[in-house]
Amino acid sequence: MKLLYYSICLVGVFVYEASCVKVQYDGIIIEDLQKLIDKSTVTDRKMQKISLESYDYKKYHPMTEIYEWMDEVTERHGDLITHHYLGSSYEHRPIYYFKIGWPSDKQKKVVVMDCGIHAREWIAIAFCQWFVKEILANHKSDRILPNVLSQVDFYIIPVLNVDGYIYSWTHERLWRKNRSPQGNGTCYGVDLNRNFNSQWCLMGSKAVGASRNCSSLTYCGPAAGSELETKALVSLVERHRPNILSYLTIHSYGQYILLPFGYNKNESENHNELTEVAEKAAAKLKEKHGKVYTVGSASVVLYENAGSSADWAADLKIKLSYTFELRDNGTYGFQLPEEQIESTCEENTIAVMSMLEYINEKYLETAIDAEGRKWVPLLLVHNILTDRKFETAQETRYDGDKVLKITPQTHAHAQYLRELVNNLQLDLWKPDMVEDISPLRELHVRIPFSNLEETEGKLLHQTIPFMVMINDIQKLIDSSTVRDNKQQKISLESYNYKEYHPMNEIYQWMDEIKEKHSDLVTHHYLGSTYEQRPIYYFKIGWPSEKQKKVVVIDCGIHAREWIAVAFCQWFVKEILANYKNNPVLQNVLQQTDFYVIPVLNVDGYVYSWTHERLWRKNRTPQNNGTCYGVDLNRNFDTAWCTMMTMKTIMMTKTIMMYVSVPVGASRNCSSNIFCGPSPASELETKALVALVEELLPSILSYLTIHSYGQYILLPFGYTANQSENHQELMDVAVEAASKIKGLYGKEYTPPYTDTSVKTDPDAMAHNHAWQVSPQTGRPSTHPPKPKPYTHRLTYSHKGLGVALNRGCAPAGDNSRLQ
Repeated sequence: MKLLYYSICLVGVFVYEASCVKVQYDGIIIEDLQKLIDKSTVTDRKMQKISLESYDYKKYHPMTEIYEWMDEVTERHGDLITHHYLGSSYEHRPIYYFKIGWPSDKQKKVVVMDCGIHAREWIAIAFCQWFVKEILANHKSDRILPNVLSQVDFYIIPVLNVDGYIYSWTHERLWRKNRSPQGNGTCYGVDLNRNFNSQWCLMGSKAVGASRNCSSLTYCGPAAGSELETKALVSLVERHRPNILSYLTIHSYGQYILLPFGYNKNESENHNELTEVAEKAAAKLKEKHGKVYTVGSASVVLYENAGSSADWAADLKIKLSYTFELRDNGTYGFQLPEEQIESTCEENTIAVMSMLEYINEKYLETAIDAEGRKWVPLLLVHNILTDRKFETAQETRYDGDKVLKITPQTHAHAQYLRELVNNLQLDLWKPDMVEDISPLRELHVRIPFSNLEETEGKLLHQTIPFMVMINDIQKLIDSSTVRDNKQQKISLESYNYKEYHPMNEIYQWMDEIKEKHSDLVTHHYLGSTYEQRPIYYFKIGWPSEKQKKVVVIDCGIHAREWIAVAFCQWFVKEILANYKNNPVLQNVLQQTDFYVIPVLNVDGYVYSWTHERLWRKNRTPQNNGTCYGVDLNRNFDTAWCTMMTMKTIMMTKTIMMYVSVPVGASRNCSSNIFCGPSPASELETKALVALVEELLPSILSYLTIHSYGQYILLPFGYTANQSENHQELMDVAVEAASKIKGLYGKEYTPPYTDTSVKTDPDAMAHNHAWQVSPQTGRPSTHPPKPKPYTHRLTYSHKGLGVALNRGCAPAGDNSRLQ
C-alpha cells in the first residue's frame, strides 16, 4: 500500500459509483473504478454447502463461505489441523484460526500468519486459504514440510478483520478498517494495523503514518490495543511468544517484502538476517512469474507508519517478522482481478517456503532416514526408535472383575481394610482415599478376578460385612458401549441423546449445533490438551448490548463419568428445544449467557473409549513417564493437596501415631486422585481457570457435573466450614433435589443441614479431620479459612451410574460404574 494510496481510497470510498472516475496514481490511470470493482466481485453467488472438492481457490469468497471452508478443512484433515476460536469482533462475529502441525511430546516452535487485517485487501485473504491448501496437499511429499510440521505449528488466521471484510462485500468494497463505532457514533472503524502497542500513533512534528481523526482511513483508535481484533491477536501471540520463530502479516498492494521498522528508520538487531532471508525469498518468487518484490524496511522503501503488527512483533523479539504486500503495483490496486489470484498465490507460497527452508536449516533439528534424506519427521523417528505406539495399546479388560460393597463395623475393620487395599493394590472407587476408610462408612471396591477368592476369604475371616454390587464389570461395560465405530456424518435430526458418544461424534455434534442454532449458540475454543486435542465450549444466550450474567457448566472432568458428558449434551438440547415456549428460559437467556463445556478432559475421555473404560485422569505423563495422568478435580488452586495430620492405630502394634496425608488427594502419581506436580499444572485446568477468571465479575453460578452417588454438593470439600451464603445454597439445592425426586422418585442426598452431618464423603476428607490441627496434631477450633470463588451458587452435581443408564433420566441403585 503505497504512500499515495489515499488518493485512490478517497475517490473510491466517496465517488466510485460515478460513471467514470479517473484516478492518477504514479502515472497509472484507473478509469471507471466501479467497473473494476464489478469485475472482481461476484454478486450472484448462491448460498450452498461448501465442498472441498469443488472449492475454487481462484475466486474470492465471502465470509460465510470461508467459515464453512474452515469447518470442512478441519473435518477432512483432523489429524494435522485443528480449528480454534481466536476472539470476537465488535459485531459479535467469531474470529477463527487454524493450528497446523503434527502432535508432539516436545515443545514446538511456532509460525504465526495473519491475513485480512485490512478489509479491502481480498487477495491477502485468498492467499491464506491458498497457503493452507498447499500445506495440506504437500505435507507428505514436500522435501522439508514433514520435518517442519513435526517441530513447528502454524497458526494461520485467514480473516482477522471479519466485520470489515463482510462490510466490504455488502456495503463498501474499498472499506479498510474494522467496524467499531468511534466519536460517539459520528464515524466508524479503526485501522487495525495502526492499533498495536508499538510506538502507537507516534506524534512528532507530524503524525507517523497514522491519524487521531476517527474519520481517517489510518485512524489509530482511542488507545493502543483498543480493538477486539487487536486484543485477540495480541493474546494469541503473547501466549506463544517464547516459541514463535516468525510472524508474517499479509497485505496488498505494492509488491513488497517489508522488514521492521515502520515507525522510524532504525534497523532491527537482526536486520542483516532479515534482509538475507527476504532477498532470497524475493529472488525465488521472481523465478515463478517474473514479478519483482522490493525488499527493505517499511520506513525506507515505503513510508513511515506507527502501531503496525509487524513492528509490534519485532518489538517482542520475534526473530523473523515480515509484512508481505502482494500484487500489484497499481494497475488494479485493491481490486486485483480473480484471474491473478492463482499466480499471485503461487509466487508468494514459493517465497514463504523459502523462508521455511531457512527456518528448517537454522532453527530446527534435522532427521535423516536410512537413505540419507533429511526430511523424516523427528516425531516419527522417535516413535520408531522407542517403539512408542499411539492409540494402539492393548485395551484394558475387566473380565470377571467384581465390585464389592463393604461396610466396616469397627476401627479395627477400617484399619484392616486400609492395609488390604494397599497390599493388594485394589481399585478403591468410594471413598477416593484409603485414609478415608472409617467405621460404618460404605466402601465400593473393584476386585480383580485374580484376587477375588483371596479377598472374599479374608473378609469372611475378619467378619467384615460385604455384598456384590457388580458381578462382572466387563459385561456391564460391553452392554453400555455397543458401537459400530463407523465414521459417519452427524445429523441433529438422528442424533441419539440416549446413547453415549465418542469424542469425534461430540465434536461433530457441536459443529452441527452451532450451524443450526447460530442465532443463539456460538462455538468457542477453550484450550488444548496435552495430546493437542481442542477443548470447545458453547456460549448460549441472546446477544445483548448490556453486560450479561453468566452460568458456567462443565462436564467430563473425570474421563470415566460418561453420564456427565451425556448430561451436558442433553441440557443443551433441552435449552434449544424449549427456549421459545418457556417464558422463564426466554427471560434468562436475555440476561444470562450459559458457558457449557461438554468435555473438559478430552484426552482422558478418548482414552476411556479406546483403551481403559475406567480411566479417570487426564493423560499427561508424570515422573518421567513412569505414570500417566492428573486428577483434574484435585488440580485447582484451592487448598491444593493440603496436608492434614490425623491419628491412626497400627494394627500390628498397640500404639497410636500421627501421620500427614493430603485432604482427599494424593501426591503419588500412580494414584487416581493424584493432584499434579503443582496447582493448575494441567492445560485443561489452566483453560477453565482462564475462562472463569475472565468472566468472574459476571458469574452467578458454577456447576460441575460428575457421577456417581446422587448428590448435590455445596462448598467446601477441604474444610467443614460453611460458605458465606450457605443457607442460600442449601435452599436452592434442597428445592432442586425435591424437583428431581418428583420426576422419577430418585433421591439426591441434600446438602448437610448442620456441621455434624457429613456431605459427600467422595469429595472431601472427613469433617473430623479438620478438628485436628495440621501443625500440632491436636484438636483445633479454628480450621483454615476457606478461599471460596465469588460465585454465589457453586455446586458439584454428583450424577448417576455411567454403565447401565444410557439416558439422562435418573437411574436406580448405586450399582453403577464410576
